[in-house]
Amino acid sequence: MNRNELPPELSAANEHLPALVREMEKSVPYASASLSRNGGLRITVSHREQQVTEVKPSQGLVLSAWNGTFFEEKASSELTPKAMLDLAQFAKTVKVSAPSETIDPGPSLQKHFDTVFNYVELRCDKIYFEELILDLTAYKHVKRTKFDDTVAFGMSLLAGTENVKVQKDDAPLVFMKYAQPIKLNY
Repeated sequence: MNRNELPPELSAANEHLPALVREMEKSVPYASASLSRNGGLRITVSHREQQVTEVKPSQGLVLSAWNGTFFEEKASSELTPKAMLDLAQFAKTVKVSAPSETIDPGPSLQKHFDTVFNYVELRCDKIYFEELILDLTAYKHVKRTKFDDTVAFGMSLLAGTENVKVQKDDAPLVFMKYAQPIKLNY
């Protein structure tokens, strides 16, 4: 068997997945299936010992259904056609809601938004990339895929300002790294 072929036990299950997803999408706006198998060798090397053990193979199927707001999932390790079809019936119990343009980002995502917003408000003169400024002004969270630069900018700001203490607008930012302050003057 070459590396691109599925093992026989997964190949049979894989043949049923397109029909399974089509059946689920009769009840929900979007559905997907993820079939996986894990196994192999576990190699442990430490300063005292070396050990190689065989990992017991495991396999399973995860079905995901979009309800208009979030994904609901169901999983099983039984891969017979009947078991897979029974598993897919959960899509009929998913309560589909109309998608909303307003998104409650929650505390973590809100911190991401706040960090970007505060930086742009207080230090927009420090952003030298015109494309990024245009991207920031046009950003719409519900259509964020085309705004990868803005999302990456926010993630880097968040990572770099996790332990920041700002005293005044004119004061330098103090970044904490390994509990030793590093002063950056702008």
